[in-house]
Amino acid sequence: LILDDYSNILSMSKRLWSTFVVLLDLTLVCRLPLYVEVGLVASIVLWLLILASENAYRWGLYDVNFVIPEGERTKLYSCERPPCAVGIMQACTNLSENLIVFLLDYYFTRGFSRDLYREQQSMQNVITAAEWIAHCLSRFDLISAEAAIDSSPLPPPLHDAFTNILQNLHSYKPYLPQSCLQKDDNDTLSSSKR
Repeated sequence: LILDDYSNILSMSKRLWSTFVVLLDLTLVCRLPLYVEVGLVASIVLWLLILASENAYRWGLYDVNFVIPEGERTKLYSCERPPCAVGIMQACTNLSENLIVFLLDYYFTRGFSRDLYREQQSMQNVITAAEWIAHCLSRFDLISAEAAIDSSPLPPPLHDAFTNILQNLHSYKPYLPQSCLQKDDNDTLSSSKR
């Protein structure tokens, strides 16, 4: 992407600067390793710093492979060695604008990605706990169900619903025949969850 951006600068084509932001967002949302994230951010910030210094001082980066023919340069630019230097203040302003957009996007997307992952993990824990509690309740294993309800990270509405079901089963248990309360020897879910 950096080489493509460099080529677009030299040929006066539209720059695909937003591709850097999209690539960083994909890195964050796909939860790639931290070294990929840090390497990408460092590369992009370094590239922006190099471009800002070239825009201010014209130290020769743009001269390496400038693709606009010599006769066309004077029509497009008002200086001898195009692209023309913009001055230190303008280069700093441009760099600041680019860095602000890039780093704010990084900050907010990273926070969103982490919160989303945390929420996903939390929901998976709730689903696993609810599955185990429902299994215990369906087997009338009220002691295990009560212990699971009390120790699980359930949201309050789900906790209250399971508590009500548990209380109802405690009330109904004395009136059920013993054959309903016998445990199945082939109970694979309970043995795998314990």
